[in-house]
Amino acid sequence: MARNVDDVLIPATHRLPADRLDALQPWPLGRAVPYAPAYVAGHHSLRYDVEPRAGMDRAKGVMAEAIEGDCRRDIGGRTYQVLINGVSGEVQGERPYSVVKIVSAVLAALALVAVVVWLYQAYRA
Repeated sequence: MARNVDDVLIPATHRLPADRLDALQPWPLGRAVPYAPAYVAGHHSLRYDVEPRAGMDRAKGVMAEAIEGDCRRDIGGRTYQVLINGVSGEVQGERPYSVVKIVSAVLAALALVAVVVWLYQAYRA
């Protein structure tokens, strides 16, 4: 599974409520043009107060959350601790049991047994 993390938008100011900025999305980034002072002439506007390095760190956090969410959806999102002795090979820890998979396997086995019994009865006669 691949995750495209292009164009992660991070607010460049702490002065505006994040929820209101988020509500303005989506931004038409495909139509973005380079900044020109004429765009804001006659309007009050803010300068950024989040330094680019801090913005990049925040963007990395957003990307990490998205990637972790993808992984959790892909593998079920459960965490198990497993410890292995590198010398003896002894393994200790929790096992990832899936009730759905176990029930499915039991039902499949029962269905297979039923088919085998049915075929045996049908060809015996």
